[in-house]
Formats: sequence, structure tokens, C-alpha cells
Amino acid sequence: MPRCNHCKTKFEAYEFNGKYCQALDCKVAKGLFLLSKIKDKKSKQRIKDIQGINESKKQAKTVNDKEQLQKEINKLARKIDERFYTTCIDCDRIIIDTVSHGAHRFNVGGHENIRFNLHNVHASTSYCNMYNTEHKVGYDKKLVERYNQEYYDLVHGLDLKYKSINLLSTEITKALKIARKLNRDFNKTVLTDSISARTLFNKLIGIYK
Repeated sequence: MPRCNHCKTKFEAYEFNGKYCQALDCKVAKGLFLLSKIKDKKSKQRIKDIQGINESKKQAKTVNDKEQLQKEINKLARKIDERFYTTCIDCDRIIIDTVSHGAHRFNVGGHENIRFNLHNVHASTSYCNMYNTEHKVGYDKKLVERYNQEYYDLVHGLDLKYKSINLLSTEITKALKIARKLNRDFNKTVLTDSISARTLFNKLIGIYK
């Protein structure tokens, strides 16, 4: 015969795996025990829910920081090219600050690993970046004409050089703060040419060392 968990006396089982006898006090004790289990379960579920909400917020912040970092990188690329060049990387038309874009040679979607690399971002007209079907052809041609074949090879080798960057959320946040400061202080920064400027800023931002 089982022994009651509350009064400790033996009793004849009246339910499968029963732990309490049918004395009134023992029934009350059983009820309180079951109630505490329900509360514990709800408490654990609430903790899980809160953790899930916090994780979702963290992920949302990381996504937002990535988007903001991309904007700052694009802005830096435009500022560099506007200092040393005034034409689009695709079509050679004059670019205007308010409508110029930071155009990626290798798209963000398929090349997450080099989306923040300034050598992969050059200033273009908004039209070329968004609508020109010959965008990549003009881009490659200008990389050679504006710079040289060696630089063209450097840009086209970024994917192999940086196969994966696996940034932590804290690293993205840190890089964003640095990029914002570089943009704020851009006009005070002494730069000699477009290529070395991109290399310098990449190093300072710290993603591509």
C-alpha cells in the first residue's frame, strides 16, 4: 500500500499512482500541490515567452543595425568618389549628391560577406544602380579605366578573400558607431586617393582587417 505524502499513513490506492489519501487535510494538500505545479508551469512558460521576446528584439536590432551600417558604408563610398571623381562608376555621367547611390559590384543579397567592403561599393547615378540592365558591364569597364586591371582583380577577388565574416551583434553595433563618426569627420580626414581611402576606412571600421 502507498504512504500518503501529507499525513504519511498508508492508504488503499483509489487512483493510479496516487500520492495522497482521502482525508480532508490530505485532499487540501493535494490540491495545493497541483496548484503549485500549474503555477510553476505557467511561470516557466512566462520566462520562455520573455526570453523569446528579448531574442526577437535582439534579432530585430541586429537587422536594423546592419541596414544602418550599410547606409553609412554607402555614404562613405559616395563621399570618397565625390572627392576624387564626379562621375558615375557605370555610365560616366556627372553624379549629383542628392541622387547618387552607393552601388555594389556584387549584390548584397548573394554576397553578404562583402556587403560592407568599401572596395565593393562605388558611387553611381540612381538610375544606373536601380534600372540599368548593363549595370555590371559598365561597372567593370570603369573599374579598369578609372583605376587599373589590378584593382579590377582586387574587387573581383573579394568574395574569395572574405568567404565569411560571421559578425556578432556587438561587432555590428561597434562598426556602425565608427562608420558614423568617419562620415561626420570626413571633411577633416586627409586622403590621397580613392583606393587608399577605401582601404583605410575598411581597416578603421574593423570588419575587413
